[in-house]
Amino acid sequence: MTAILIANIFGVISSILKITQGYVKTKKMALIIGILQRCVAIVTCLILGSYTGAVNCALTTIGNILAMKNKLYMRYKIICAAIFAVVTVILNTDGIFGWLPFILFSVYMFVQLDMKNMIKFKISEILCTITWCVHDIYYKAFTNVIFNIIAIISNMIGMIRLRYDMKNKSDAITVK
Repeated sequence: MTAILIANIFGVISSILKITQGYVKTKKMALIIGILQRCVAIVTCLILGSYTGAVNCALTTIGNILAMKNKLYMRYKIICAAIFAVVTVILNTDGIFGWLPFILFSVYMFVQLDMKNMIKFKISEILCTITWCVHDIYYKAFTNVIFNIIAIISNMIGMIRLRYDMKNKSDAITVK
């Protein structure tokens, strides 16, 4: 019970960062906040026994760093996905719930990071966050579920702000 409590405290910190990420307008700032958020989430996942979740966060952090430097090449994505698939086969004892982090990693690396349109990026983030809610319920990361719902709302607000900016500036929804 103590481990669950400690993990949920880290989950609150991680979730606050994820909510903050939903409000930003540039992909670079979203990546920076995402790096911080996933570092804290690694701790949560390890405490709760979601080892594939921790691997997801670690590899996604590396991907975010490379994306910020415009060095996230396809070969890196493929190598990481292959390593993650092998790690998931080895560590997963939780069926489909253990595979969710790998699935989300693949969507993030192969689809979301390549998006140039921030509105589409936020839609993808919302869909991935809904899937993380399912994962978090299974692993008893209850504070994460609550805050993930708030993160979904913050991404929706971010999309509204981007649409408003789009009416005022033609380049408001492109990646900067």
